[in-house]
Parts: sequence; C-alpha cells; structure tokens
Amino acid sequence: MLSSILSERLVNYTFSRLVIGGCYWLDNNGTPDDPLQLVDGMLIALREVLDVPNKDVEQRVAYLMSRICVRITCKQSKLNSTQVKAIRKFATNNGHRCYICGAELHYGENRPYGSDLEESIDKKREKRSFEIEHIWGQARGGSRSRNNLAACCKACNKLKSHLISFVDLPIEQATTNARDVKSISSAINHQYRFALIWKQGGRCGFCEKHFYDIESETMYLVQREKSQPLHFLNLQIVCLKCNHNQSLEGVKIRA
Repeated sequence: MLSSILSERLVNYTFSRLVIGGCYWLDNNGTPDDPLQLVDGMLIALREVLDVPNKDVEQRVAYLMSRICVRITCKQSKLNSTQVKAIRKFATNNGHRCYICGAELHYGENRPYGSDLEESIDKKREKRSFEIEHIWGQARGGSRSRNNLAACCKACNKLKSHLISFVDLPIEQATTNARDVKSISSAINHQYRFALIWKQGGRCGFCEKHFYDIESETMYLVQREKSQPLHFLNLQIVCLKCNHNQSLEGVKIRA
C-alpha cells in the first residue's frame, strides 16, 4: 500500500507539473490558432519536466496537454450564472449532502441548516455552506460536465483545493507514539481526518456505505489492525452503526 501511495504521489506531482508548465507557456505566448504550433509549444513545456524517448508517446502527451491547458487558461470549466443557479436549485430541492464527508449542507434561507437558536449556528452554517465542487479540479483540467460536479461543504472544498488525491496530502506526518485510538485522535487533525474520508471514497470503512446515505453524521476513528502501531494507514473512519454493532471501540469524531 505504501509503495502504491508513493507511486501515485509521484504521478500526480508530474501531471501537475506538466499542466502548470503548459499553462505557463500559454500565458507567455498566447494560444496559437494553428493546432500544430500549439502542440509544439506543449512539447517545449513537456521537455522541461520529462524525457520521453518514444516520440509518438511524446506527441500524444503534448496533444493531451494542449487540450487540458487551453481548457484551463480559457476558463472553459467555469460555470456561468445560469448554470450555477440551476445546480443550486436542484441541490437545494433534493437536500444534497456533502459528497465527501456526508455533512448536511446549509443552503441559506431556502434550506437553512439547524436552528437560529442553536449555539454558534453562524459558524456551523459557514462550514456547511453549499459549494459546487469539481470532483476533478478545474485547476487540473476538470470539466463542468454533470459527472464532474457535486455538492460539497465549504470545509471539505477548502481542504481538497486543487489536489488530485488524498496521497497529495502529507499523510506521512500523521504518525505518533500513541498507544490507543483515544490518544491518536488528538494527533489526527481535521486535515488528516479529511484525508482518511477521501481515501475511503466518502464511505464507511466497514460497511462501505456512502456517508451521505447514512442518516447519522456521527463518525468514529477506528484502528484497523490491533497488532500494528497506530499510523495513517492503520486507521479508518466508520459510521455510528458499524462502530456499535461490530464493537470496534472507536473514538467519536466529526470530520
């Protein structure tokens, strides 16, 4: 698993470098009308990052870079006001929850979260405020197609930012000499709890149901293997029902 994570992190970093390099070239040189000139420009950016011995592969990568980088620099993934309004209305009417952590969302006056009398309600509503999320980020070429858009809370959207995967977060720092889950829960901050949920695809680590399909928002931090030390890869987040029914002895958290 560790080898797979390191490999994915390197791939994501390389991809991000290619995209950033291609966009930088376009910003400095403009977008050529001739597709061949555009690909030639991407080849310049590509060779700053990778040495691709196979010329056919190199041309193919440069062509894909041109498609992605033009989309980013021309803001082709940006939603217009009409689209935003329609998506917000659809999500509000259906009461969509955050697709990552499953939190109930605040849709303003149309569908407010909680009660006005609740303590610190403004702060809670701010974290849960509805935002339209590009599952594959706009900054990395994600489109505005229906399959790439989802309802997201402000907290998760901020943590996810332009990252491609949970492996892009510094999960190796989530190590501790703690002997039990209660002790490690304080060392696993909001960022690492988010990384665990993202790693699990927004699902309970035990029953694998999406958190947004589970009525209770309560989550528990659980040790995977009792015989192994506590670290990021030996932790999972489960729903309330699984923690109780399976006697997993987790610590209650809320991502």
